[in-house]
Amino acid sequence: MDQRARCRGRYNAKKYREKEKVMAEDTATAAPEPAPVAVWLQAWNVATSDQISLVAAGCAFYAMLAIFPALSLAISIYGIGFDLNTIEPQLAVLQRLLPESSFQLIAGRVRELVLTPREDLKLSAVIGGAIALWSASAGVRALLGALNMAHGQTEGRGVLAFYLTAFMLTLGAVLAVVVGLGLLVALPTGLHMIGLTIGESLLLRLSSLSLLLVAVLIAISMLYRFGPNRPPRYWRVFSAGAVSATLLWLVASAAFSFYVTYFANYSAMYGALGAVVALMTWMYVSVYVILLGAELNAAIERYRRRARA
Repeated sequence: MDQRARCRGRYNAKKYREKEKVMAEDTATAAPEPAPVAVWLQAWNVATSDQISLVAAGCAFYAMLAIFPALSLAISIYGIGFDLNTIEPQLAVLQRLLPESSFQLIAGRVRELVLTPREDLKLSAVIGGAIALWSASAGVRALLGALNMAHGQTEGRGVLAFYLTAFMLTLGAVLAVVVGLGLLVALPTGLHMIGLTIGESLLLRLSSLSLLLVAVLIAISMLYRFGPNRPPRYWRVFSAGAVSATLLWLVASAAFSFYVTYFANYSAMYGALGAVVALMTWMYVSVYVILLGAELNAAIERYRRRARA
């Protein structure tokens, strides 16, 4: 009897020690919470360097080359499942974020594409799609290089794998625009059929902006996940960098639109090119914010590695 009790006691003690060991290992591998102020300052110091600024400027240039061919491609794909005349009313969401001159530049091109016969639109989609994907892919490749710099990595993927990653991210962005337009059309149509009060109409407008923010958040998260040479160790969809970049993009876009509308006069300085300059500047700000979010994620990851060492 005593022998069995002693054996049982030794067995329980052994199991307890094993459990303590597992808990200790789990605690050691768990990512410590970063110090917010120090991490933000580190990310900001890196993001304000000239190198990040140059990458953002290069990406904005390629995005400017790609935007109008990409519009042709996106509208052609959109026209397969939706009425093209439903596109223009949905641009109201974009109008809240862009300077008026830049918005009119894009809206005017959208109107031209909507009025284009479908046969001609298909041809322009093929040509424009090739140009858009090449230009946008070049911008994405520059962005991938910046993400590698943020995480202290060197590009180790083969040429084919690197170009394929950039192409798939570019294609995913185009498809996301199409799906986003579809949701912006389908949601108001469905809610309108059941009848809306004034409060519900306001809620509908807010839901359109929410859909846009969710789409931007997911797109940025996917870029942070698949962009660097090696995926971040602590990646998640709602990472601090992705959420911060999304919110900063919304605030920066609204602030830049307000500044251009009420203070800056690009048309007086650049003439007919004023809308183009304003649009390119907005793209520069957008890319810069994305890189700032990447630097924040990288700073958090470095802090966690040091805390574990």
